[in-house]
Amino acid sequence: MCNRWDLSRLVGDGALEAVGYGVYGVAGAPSPEHLELKVAWLQLAPDVVAEDRAAVQGVVSHASAAALYGVGDFEPEHFEFTVPRRKRTRRTDVVLHTATLDEGEVDWIDQMAVTRPARMVGDLMRDRHDGEHVGRVLLDLLDKHLTTPAELAAVAGPHVAAYGLPAADGEQLIAHLMSLVGRPGQRFSGGS
Repeated sequence: MCNRWDLSRLVGDGALEAVGYGVYGVAGAPSPEHLELKVAWLQLAPDVVAEDRAAVQGVVSHASAAALYGVGDFEPEHFEFTVPRRKRTRRTDVVLHTATLDEGEVDWIDQMAVTRPARMVGDLMRDRHDGEHVGRVLLDLLDKHLTTPAELAAVAGPHVAAYGLPAADGEQLIAHLMSLVGRPGQRFSGGS
């Protein structure tokens, strides 16, 4: 890591450019995909370089995770992250959710920690996102083979009543949500 003096010199020499408070990129290099999201993620733990991070430094989650996976049609107004304990941020465009994530619930995309698809769906349902939006995420996840119907049914089970299907199970809820946006003939199969 560079100290402030070295960073200032490198910026002054044109070798680096500030892309966010405390975050720098190589001048003239192409902008990475999801740059604003990456800057917000890096700012969660400014003392830990990206390569050394784990879930405890924060994980891209909820609608931001859907955008990172390229699923659904969310247009997030905020960057959403899950952190293991309550934390504050000065950024008004960042929402922090508090939860402890197991390593099996975290994946890496574009050099950022992100909740795995099934965990992301559970988070979206827990926050009671609109059924059509969640249904589009489900269809896209299955079309891209990013998760299995069985994993989705397992995380959907606790949310059936909240989506108006009190006598259903997770598989029926997934099928219902996908039917709200499904293509003709789209069916949900609870198998893996």
